[in-house]
Amino acid sequence: MQMQNKNIILILCILIILGFLSSCTQNGVEIDSEEKKEFVNSSDIGLYNLGKSYFLYDEYSMQMAISQKRHLVRIQTDSQDEYYSYMFENIPKNIGVHILVQCNSLCKGEKKQTITLMECTKLNEDYMWFWDADEKEGIILPRLSSRYK
Repeated sequence: MQMQNKNIILILCILIILGFLSSCTQNGVEIDSEEKKEFVNSSDIGLYNLGKSYFLYDEYSMQMAISQKRHLVRIQTDSQDEYYSYMFENIPKNIGVHILVQCNSLCKGEKKQTITLMECTKLNEDYMWFWDADEKEGIILPRLSSRYK
């Protein structure tokens, strides 16, 4: 009888731990901050900082160029005074993959180039989500195989 109680307690402990661990992931991707959680739940093409959008694609006042061959997505205003261009080391087929991403941007007259390691946190038929945990920044872009060709 005592052995049975120990087994039941052990099973309950394992279930509690598994329940805790599953609440910290979303489809296999660890959700380790409120900012990342907010970002992963977002759905608009654009750039995000601390979980909030700060540059969203607007098809009426912006242009988007996609190069499958170069693994590149570029979004710019019609006036071309602001743009963000992302070139990916490769295109992920699965979430949880970390990929080098080169970003070239022009914002408020300042040109900037960065290379960062980003995690593919979500994929669907049309979009891909990338998260930089160090900077708490994310980007949602069309999949290079999507209807935005």
